[in-house]
Formats: sequence, structure tokens, C-alpha cells
Amino acid sequence: MLLIRKRIIASALAVMTTVCLLSSCSAGWEDLESVGTGSGDSAPSSEPQDQTGSAGNGTDSSSAEGSTIQTGGKPEINPDDWNLILVNPSHPLEEITRDNLVELTVTQKSNGNGKYFDRRAAEYVVQMFEAAKEEGINLLSRSTFRTYNLQKTYFDSHVNSFMAQGMTEDEAKEKTLDYTAAPGTSEHHTGLAIDITTSEWEADGKGLNDSFAETDAAKWLKENAHKYGFILRYPKEKESITKIKYEPWHFRYVGVEHATEIYSRGICLEEYLGELD
Repeated sequence: MLLIRKRIIASALAVMTTVCLLSSCSAGWEDLESVGTGSGDSAPSSEPQDQTGSAGNGTDSSSAEGSTIQTGGKPEINPDDWNLILVNPSHPLEEITRDNLVELTVTQKSNGNGKYFDRRAAEYVVQMFEAAKEEGINLLSRSTFRTYNLQKTYFDSHVNSFMAQGMTEDEAKEKTLDYTAAPGTSEHHTGLAIDITTSEWEADGKGLNDSFAETDAAKWLKENAHKYGFILRYPKEKESITKIKYEPWHFRYVGVEHATEIYSRGICLEEYLGELD
């Protein structure tokens, strides 16, 4: 009987030890999962990913504090999140920096040619371009980050061109503002905006004009960009709100959840953020 009791006690101790080990392992796995995968530093995958680089985690970790959360199936809007920054004539940037920029390497034109994008969103540009490529569409990055001086050069050039056509300086500036943001008010200062055409479009020297909307590339972008966190920033039907004429080539990164909501509701960024003048 004594031997049997010893065996029962030993078995009980073994079970308790196993349970404790499993609990420790489980806690270890949870700790590993809570470490995270960084902010946009992971290699692009074949599917659009969240901003942490982990697909399908149900949240959009857009800010360092994780202030963007899901409520009732829709993301909560926090305009302080870096990816929801609003830049327009009423909301100029107080500071323009290169702190979060990395060089894009998605097309022959942008590779090594000074095209820079916010590092926290750059991988989604690559994912989108690669997805389009699989469908035979050769997207091309025409313009991304711009300094204040570069934007001023573009703006002044348009003003001078209109003045050469007989407009007064005020008339020329007003006309220019229809398509070109004044220095300090351009989304390109953020490193989150990208003007997209195609290799074929550029080879034909067609430039930026409304007819790009009729291309397969523009149609694909309009229907798919939100899957990678981008929105068509200046839709034709929202010109009175954005104060910018229709630009079928201009896309802005806001994050997958926000882009999907904006796309599904057919609204622009100003409406989404409740910033209507």
C-alpha cells in the first residue's frame, strides 16, 4: 500500500509540473507576440498588410500610442495620427522634415532617382505596384515627397506661365491654385502623397491631365488603391471641398482601415475628418 501511495503522489507531482511548464510556455508565447514587428520595416508580402507588418490583426496601428482602434466594425478617427494629417490651404504644414523618409525602388524612374516616401508607408506603395504589375499594369511613381522650395518652383512656374498669357499676377495665382498647391500647403510635403502614371503614359509624353482617368491604370487604382491604404485624394465630385481640381493620378496614404472606409462611403479626406470649411 505504501508503494502504491508513493506512486500516486509521484504521478500527481508530475501532472502539476507539466501544467506549470505549459503555463510558462504560454506566457512566453504571449510575450513574444506582444513584442510586435516594428513599424513598416517588414518585407512586403503578396497581400496588403497592416501598418505593423502583420496581416489580418484587425487593428490599424497608425500611431505610436495605438490610438486608432476599431469600434462597431469601424475605425475610430484620431486626426493626430501621423497617417491622417490634413494638409490643404486651410491647414498648412508648420514644419517640413525628412525624418521619416526612405527612397522608393518600385519603378525604373523612381529607383535611385530621388523619389522619397514615408518609411512607415513605403512598403504599401511597393505592394500596390506589384499587385498592379501582376495584372499587366506598369505603374510609375512620377512625384512623391517635395521640399518647400521645390513646390515653390512648381507654383511660381505656373504663375509665370499664366502671366505670360496676359493674366494679372492675382489672376495667375488664382488659376494656379486650381491644380497646384501653394508652398507649405501641398500634401507632397508629408511624404504620404504620390502622383502615379504608367511607363507607357510617360513614354508618350502625355503628362498630368484628366484623360489619364480613362486608362486601365487609373481605373485599377480607383478600385484597388484602398486595399493598400491609399485614397484618390482629389475626386471630381469633391472639388468644392478639397479646393483642388480633379486629379486622377494623385493618391494619398491613410492606412488600410481608413482608406477602405473612405472608399466605401465615397467621401474625401476632409469629410472623413469632419474638417469642412
